[in-house]
Amino acid sequence: SLFHALKNTPELFQNVEAIVAPAGQFPAEFSYLRAGALHLWLFGYELADTVLAFKLPNLVYAFTSQNKINILTQLKCENVVLQTLLKTKDIEEKKQTMLQLQELVGGSGATVGGFPKDSANYTGAFFNLWNATTSLKEVDVSAGLAETMATKNESEIETMKTSARLSSYTLGRYFFDEMTRMIDEDRPVSHEKFSQKIEKLFTTEGGFDWVKKLDMKSLDVGALELAYPPIIMSGGQYDLRVTAASDTKKLHPGIIIAEIGARYKSYCTNVARTYMIDPTDKQEANYRFLCELYQELLTKHIHAGAKTNQIYEAAQNYIKENRPDLESHFLKNVGFGTGIIFRESAYLLSPKADRPLKPGMTLNLVLGLQNLKDPGATDPKSKVYALMLSDTVIVPLQGQSPEVITNASKKFDEISFFFKEEGQDDKTGKESGNHVDLTSEVTPKKKSKSSSESRRTPASHERSRDRGVGRRVRTRSGNDPGFGEDTMDDRRREHQRKLAETKQREGMERFEGGEGMKQAKKTTVRKFESYKNAALLPRDVVFERIFLDVKAETIILPIFGVPTPFHISTLKNVSKSGEEGEMVQLRLNFVTPTTLKGSENLGFGDRE
Repeated sequence: SLFHALKNTPELFQNVEAIVAPAGQFPAEFSYLRAGALHLWLFGYELADTVLAFKLPNLVYAFTSQNKINILTQLKCENVVLQTLLKTKDIEEKKQTMLQLQELVGGSGATVGGFPKDSANYTGAFFNLWNATTSLKEVDVSAGLAETMATKNESEIETMKTSARLSSYTLGRYFFDEMTRMIDEDRPVSHEKFSQKIEKLFTTEGGFDWVKKLDMKSLDVGALELAYPPIIMSGGQYDLRVTAASDTKKLHPGIIIAEIGARYKSYCTNVARTYMIDPTDKQEANYRFLCELYQELLTKHIHAGAKTNQIYEAAQNYIKENRPDLESHFLKNVGFGTGIIFRESAYLLSPKADRPLKPGMTLNLVLGLQNLKDPGATDPKSKVYALMLSDTVIVPLQGQSPEVITNASKKFDEISFFFKEEGQDDKTGKESGNHVDLTSEVTPKKKSKSSSESRRTPASHERSRDRGVGRRVRTRSGNDPGFGEDTMDDRRREHQRKLAETKQREGMERFEGGEGMKQAKKTTVRKFESYKNAALLPRDVVFERIFLDVKAETIILPIFGVPTPFHISTLKNVSKSGEEGEMVQLRLNFVTPTTLKGSENLGFGDRE
């Protein structure tokens, strides 16, 4: 499809006949570079220290290492001719091959398509040598590539839906449970530490146990990661830009905004929600209006053929007609295209962009109101607040409704919370007697004619804590807005039941047959396991380099170019010899069943 776009829509690619995409060493994390996106789109893998060139009518040149050439030559594509150029270790040979590739795509000074903005992010000797050796004139074709990649096929849509389900679960279940627990126990952590806890879920250290709850048997956990560090905001300081980050201030009961994006097989989705604790009538009205605006855009304006600027203009007009007081608080855009690149700037839903939407495109719809004031708040951290909603949607044909693939609840009754101060009168906030019942059931708060009578001020919360009165946070509807119907108490009881059954079974097996403690004295075989499957290998393992995974207690060695893990328990000793300049010879001796007495206890099993 890339050659098809080059040939049939040359204006998108500034009328070039060749695209050259050099890539160096990729940044450590959360990088979205055009050359890397092109690699992922074509091969499902980022090729570091590689130059790819595409020339009409159907020629692909790949200048890379032998290992990557072996991978590329296994790929077959009709009507495309692949020519590989081997990258050696000799610098002069590299230079000559680079000049050869330059001649193949047009010669010195030829104009080719490229991605100039990538240059500031790639590093490494190979990338620097390419820039110093070649003299091609590069024009930016990022917009053309963005339009070519924008429409997703069925396989890509399924991958996006899987990513969306992971985003929704992380926000709607894990974040929700942790947030309410912290507030219930009055032990909030900083936004930054909360974000880091969520990040841990997407690492081998986190174990991926939470994924099992989704019953996604075909899920490849090795292809699961975050699209960006989760963003959590509260306490009067809100930044609704895509570049925002969680700060070091502690989670504050009030208006809490959370944004989480998962990335599965390199495809990104995003979801954001606002959670409200003891909201005022004005805050409730503003949030409900934001939901109305969301439905207006979703049902009437997001479809094939609509232009990106028209969607933003429709949002502005709706605000002017219905809530002109909120116009100055509205964001400068209402979202962007998403996919392999998290934020596709070519499809920014703003007044300045005018690209038409196509069926099968995926958008991140983002609606927000910022710098809103609550002058009646007695808590200084509640005087300024913001509201935000975001979902990932699939653009439909005209006349059809978009499909929202992130599904965390946004109903006001399920995202609004309240503190029930037990043992106190609802209207006066005074204790109903000398006895304070700490175990009384918490019930939803009912709307009264005067809402101020039924609400608590932050000061009353402080008095409640001083008396030792317990507090619990609940939604107005009493429902859990996350995934599933089970509560934390239900899951805790289920876990305790399973644990008791396991312990009982182990005890019966241990003492079965009247042998009692005799069996306990049997030799225990100490087994070890580095990774359950190859997908759990660290993502930063580099081919042809020794890598030490401290967390897994594993050393990963390149055996014939393939990263091979060895648990540290199997390593007998290491010696170093033959130092010559920058070269050194390492000798690693491993334990085997025939070289160490008692090695049968290391998990080798029967020597026969």
